[in-house]
Parts: sequence; structure tokens; C-alpha cells
Amino acid sequence: MFKLPCIATPINVTYTMKRPLLILPAAIALLLLPLFVQAKSKPTTVHVNIKGMKYDPASVTIRAGDTVTWTNADQRDHSVAASDGSFSSGNIGPGATYSFVFNKSGKFEYSCSLHPRMKGVVIVQ
Repeated sequence: MFKLPCIATPINVTYTMKRPLLILPAAIALLLLPLFVQAKSKPTTVHVNIKGMKYDPASVTIRAGDTVTWTNADQRDHSVAASDGSFSSGNIGPGATYSFVFNKSGKFEYSCSLHPRMKGVVIVQ
């Protein structure tokens, strides 16, 4: 009877050790990815409705570079005028909109120049 010699295949220790070393950096990158995505997120637009003689919502918090768009859903003209004079829409007719990009941080209080009891605030972080 003929016996084949036993040929042992050596274990490639270098290969088996590389795999865990590659997995660790990939896992760390996946864990840190949301931080980079959040930091580099694109500017957004926040909408404020003008209806029933008020701004809804009356207070919004945004990031520098974001836009606020006010839409007049009321039956009469309104406006959006910052207390510090940094922005002013003029009259916004029914169905019309006004948008402003907030490039610097701060607290921007505003009101309707036609109806001063209507007040709102934009907080830019």
C-alpha cells in the first residue's frame, strides 16, 4: 500500500496578525465619522410662519450660516425688523416670504414694524 507523505501547511502568522490591526483603525474611524459630518454640515433653512398676528415659532435657534425664511400666511401685510437694525424686510404681503442669512452668532430680537406687539427672536450659535 502506498502512503502519501504528510505535508503540513505553515500558518501565516503575519497575515492573521494584520487583520485585527486593520479592523481597529476602521472601527475608530466609524466612531468618529459623525463628529466630522456634524462639524461640516451644510447650512440649513428654518421656516417661521406669520399667522394670527404672531410669529410661529417665536424663537428659533440656528447656527451661523443658516437662513431663516418668514412666510406671511396672514390676511394682512407684516414685516420683520431687527431691533439692532441688522435686517429689515419691508412689507411682506400675504403669501410672500422674506429670507435672511445669519452669518454671525448672537441673539437677534425682531418685531413687526406695522404691529409692534408681534415679537420674535433668532438665536445664532
